[in-house]
Amino acid sequence: MKIAALATGTSLEVTWQDGSTTVFPFLWLRDNAQDPDSYDARSNQREVFTAQLPQDIKPVSISLTEAGAAIQIQWPDQSAPVTYAAAFLLRAAGWQENEYALADRELWQGDLSPPQFSLLQLQEEAPKPGTSLVNALAHQGFALLENCDGEKSAVQQIADLLGYVRETIFGGIWSFEADETMADSAYTPRMLRPHTDATYSHDAPGVQILLCTANESEGGESIMVDGFRVARDIARARPEIFQTLCNVPIEGEYRGDGVVLRAERPVFRCNRSGQLVQVSFNNYDRSRKLFSAEASQRLYAAIAVVETYFNDPVYQWRHRLAAGQALVFDNWRVLHGRTAYRGMRKMSGAYTNREDLESRYRSLASA
Repeated sequence: MKIAALATGTSLEVTWQDGSTTVFPFLWLRDNAQDPDSYDARSNQREVFTAQLPQDIKPVSISLTEAGAAIQIQWPDQSAPVTYAAAFLLRAAGWQENEYALADRELWQGDLSPPQFSLLQLQEEAPKPGTSLVNALAHQGFALLENCDGEKSAVQQIADLLGYVRETIFGGIWSFEADETMADSAYTPRMLRPHTDATYSHDAPGVQILLCTANESEGGESIMVDGFRVARDIARARPEIFQTLCNVPIEGEYRGDGVVLRAERPVFRCNRSGQLVQVSFNNYDRSRKLFSAEASQRLYAAIAVVETYFNDPVYQWRHRLAAGQALVFDNWRVLHGRTAYRGMRKMSGAYTNREDLESRYRSLASA
């Protein structure tokens, strides 16, 4: 990768091969120098005492390497020049294509043919087990797994491909069937409209595993909805509704079994660059928090639109799970639900963390 560089008063302007430019402040460049005195490559930690750097620091000299693939800067407080590879600067500029948040997502509707794998196939993948599952979660948001025998042990094996089992108020690996004594709608045989889990948690689980261990029921089709596809379609058709769903935080609440949990975030949570990073919606767990009259009107109008989309069959992938089949899905993107059923239907499941999924994806992409 060949680059060009031009020093300005307080910054270095780098021009990439496509003609675009990025401005790197001198202070940032000194703070992020990767020479042995400034950076510990073993721990990937900064050694610079940032607070002691002069706010107006400037290079003594700047030069490009012969191939134009790196910049060398001599700083006034160091004896030897520091090299900044073009690839390092490109990653810092936010254009690293293998970052999970920037993965090319395949937005889908109900006619999707989702990725399908056997658990053994994923475990025997080389060089890294679970690669196909991680990629499916990054791109389609969920996958259907076959031949998952062993109930809780199978859930553990799936979780091991993604990180580790996350403990919650429901435990680590859980099993459930219809049980009206439990304080949660998932334990009923009634229909569950599409939702994400743990809207009452400040850090909602990143991945959910749902394994069917027995199914002799009538009904009980699993429902999957791509929240990112719905967000895109609402943004195009109803931009004012989309903005409300991005800007108004909704409080989720879990009250039962001796705990009271609350957290809030908008239905469509975006990062500081305006990119959608999380869909968070569970009308069952929405708290009774009171808004002003004007805010309530906007919020209820937005909920009416977004939940209509989530419940439109056009957006819903449906499948009746058989014993030994598991759904593994991104809880920050894919809403899940279930049609009503009668009879015996047993499930096991667990959560894993979002950060671990992102870590697996980055590790695979950089391998």
